[in-house]
Amino acid sequence: MRFHIFIFNFNIGLQNLGNTCFMNTALQGIMACYELSNYFMTDKYKEHINENNPIGTKGVLARAYAMLLKNVYNGTSSSYSPWDFKRAIGGFQQMFMGYQQHDTMEFLNYLLDGLHEDLNLVLKKPLVEKDESHKEDKIKSEEQWIGFLRRNQSVLVKLLYGQYKSTLYCPNPTCENISTTFDPFLSLTLPILNRNESYIVRVFYIAYEIKYKPVHLNFEFHSECNIMALRNKIGKILSIHPMSFIVVKMNDEGGYDQFFSTKRLIKSNNIQEKFTFFLFQIDPKLFYSKENSYYTDDYNKKYRLENGEGNILEYVDSRLKEIYPLLAEDYDEDETGVIDETLTYYSKRITKSYMGDEVEMKKMCVDGNYGFNKDWYKIVIVLKQNSSYMISKRERIIFPRVVYIHSSWTTKKVHMEIFKYFFNIFVKYESLDVGNEIDYEKYFAHYFGDKFSPQNEEDTLSNEGYPYRVRILTCAELGRRACFQCKNSACHDCLLPYDENITVKDLVDRIPKKDTFELDNNFLFLPPYQQNRMLNLDLMFELSWLEKYSKTVFTLNEKDDIDFKLPKVKKANSIPLADCFRNFMKIEKLQPQNEWYCPQCKSHQLAKKQMEIYKAPPILILHLKRFTNNSKISILIDYPLKNLDLTPFIIHSDNSYMKYDLFAVSNHYGSTGGGHYVSYAQNYFNKKWYTFDDSWCNEMNESSVVADSGYVLFYRRQDICNLDLESIYNIQHIDFEPEIEKKKKETKKVEVITLSPDAEDEITVKQVKDKVQDVIMLDDDEEMSKVKFSKNMDIDDEDFKR
Repeated sequence: MRFHIFIFNFNIGLQNLGNTCFMNTALQGIMACYELSNYFMTDKYKEHINENNPIGTKGVLARAYAMLLKNVYNGTSSSYSPWDFKRAIGGFQQMFMGYQQHDTMEFLNYLLDGLHEDLNLVLKKPLVEKDESHKEDKIKSEEQWIGFLRRNQSVLVKLLYGQYKSTLYCPNPTCENISTTFDPFLSLTLPILNRNESYIVRVFYIAYEIKYKPVHLNFEFHSECNIMALRNKIGKILSIHPMSFIVVKMNDEGGYDQFFSTKRLIKSNNIQEKFTFFLFQIDPKLFYSKENSYYTDDYNKKYRLENGEGNILEYVDSRLKEIYPLLAEDYDEDETGVIDETLTYYSKRITKSYMGDEVEMKKMCVDGNYGFNKDWYKIVIVLKQNSSYMISKRERIIFPRVVYIHSSWTTKKVHMEIFKYFFNIFVKYESLDVGNEIDYEKYFAHYFGDKFSPQNEEDTLSNEGYPYRVRILTCAELGRRACFQCKNSACHDCLLPYDENITVKDLVDRIPKKDTFELDNNFLFLPPYQQNRMLNLDLMFELSWLEKYSKTVFTLNEKDDIDFKLPKVKKANSIPLADCFRNFMKIEKLQPQNEWYCPQCKSHQLAKKQMEIYKAPPILILHLKRFTNNSKISILIDYPLKNLDLTPFIIHSDNSYMKYDLFAVSNHYGSTGGGHYVSYAQNYFNKKWYTFDDSWCNEMNESSVVADSGYVLFYRRQDICNLDLESIYNIQHIDFEPEIEKKKKETKKVEVITLSPDAEDEITVKQVKDKVQDVIMLDDDEEMSKVKFSKNMDIDDEDFKR
């Protein structure tokens, strides 16, 4: 029923007041909603202004928005300067007072929320308790919607608000609680799983023992994958546990870019960037041992390589049929980082890796830190060549290795352990025949002398000096200020002491701490925000080799290349909007920093969560989640102009007809660091489409409306013409409180038990419940003594309450 039709002069632009394109495009989109604009243009809103709402603007924002509409749609010029409106929205939300660029969806949410609060008919908002009970969806959704209406009643609620269904599944096998809530929404944020923006990722898997060649593989990952997808693929291809290695991304100069736990794999959508990751195997003696505080005595018996050095190429080739499905384009890897399936996959069998290691996976340590504790340190060793003429000039030979040292070790022992680790270099250089039992102390004395003194720098310039020197690299955060070891600002990296009285812990304690975090291997498994604060605290060593050893050291660069030769598959150039709805409804596992407290088992759980649309509003606002992890997804989302059918995606609907037509689009051009907003909007009366680029407005071709710049979509349900707008505009406050109070005074249910004459004197509560014959209603003010049983029973108060 149309009680008033206000004809709009539609083609009016909004002047840019200084980085306000985000505001202009949001305004052009929502102003194109005739049903809401007509409410303001006809002054019906004045009857509903709530000047007592403490979280509103006392009607200032609503009046400013109405004035903006009238000046735009009644104006005679080609554009309008919305200064008064900008001041009003800045009064509601201070972040919009200045001239910085903001997100148009964020602005739109604040605008609509502010208008709602200014027009909210509820003068005093009651406290609504959270309902943790288990009820049918229909009953619980209605109750929670009424709970929302007890605090929120406005024309915007009638037109723009829908309802989610959120379901949480407790993973505790002794609980298995399923919790549902039904929350209101003003807009839907739809995730984009962009499998079409894919990138080639180079991976080097580096076994802990240096006698094994690194393995080089290339994978193709889409931009939404995180590090767990890479871990899983490598784990299944090489038959190793996915957490048995650390993942490092290195820059072109060989320095560390960052460490990863379960972060996103690709942080940029710049296709020119090279993605190279180094996977350093954790010392198996640590990772596969329950003790994890010392080297197990039976290591050689359990994990000794029995089949020589093995052949990775033959090993992978023998399993190609098994591996191939893992690499196929339609293989749905675990992008979310959920490791339930991973641990199950690797804990049910004994596997043998390509190196011959036979490991009983179900016996390995899979605690929260995968066997590490604060007594073990992960030490990165950078390999360089000594300059023959300058101590400070040392050239990198190859990518580094990672070793693990104990805090109780002396620096003398550390020297010996490093020598053991790199002993294979000497074996290759001199073709030594050392046999199975190696006297490392004898060889160490041979190369370094009986009176090894690493404090003497002079022999580093001589080819007759020590084969290598071990230096301590100070952490990058120090900015090359005074060395923490020698306190010299001109230090060229101190040599590692060779001393029986200095422990690793003594050395680490000298490093300046940041944010009170301890330096230990827990770093690898901390949440990302803590990792970022600790990143520069890692202790690093450098082995600077004499030039004559460089060629042999460089053999560590030799690698086994695995080429799966997968056929190139042509990528689709768009994603249907329906896929975004499916991704929205996809079950996901909560991240460790966002655990859910289960009210049934009384503990925090990494629950699985599913979001669904329970009911949709007449005007539907869709927000495409293009910005994530500091990057933008620019692929075209194929959103329909007409006949968007939400029937498959809505659980419940008051309307059997759920088809929507597009009437406005907010577009974003550019990247995350900057960009520009432009809106497209359809005239309600002549159905023509227009482009609004700040003050510039022009008619456009309908075929250009669907573009890869689409960011916020405005849809109108097709049967909205059947709505009685007069009854919506004349909305009256509904007082739910008397009915709520009445329900609170409802009588309690008390079970009345009739026992047979031969019943036992002692009877359990369960047996009482099994013998229920009738139920009476007992008012709150009635005394419990009025409830009589047919036989004397000793039931205490707690049992009676149950």
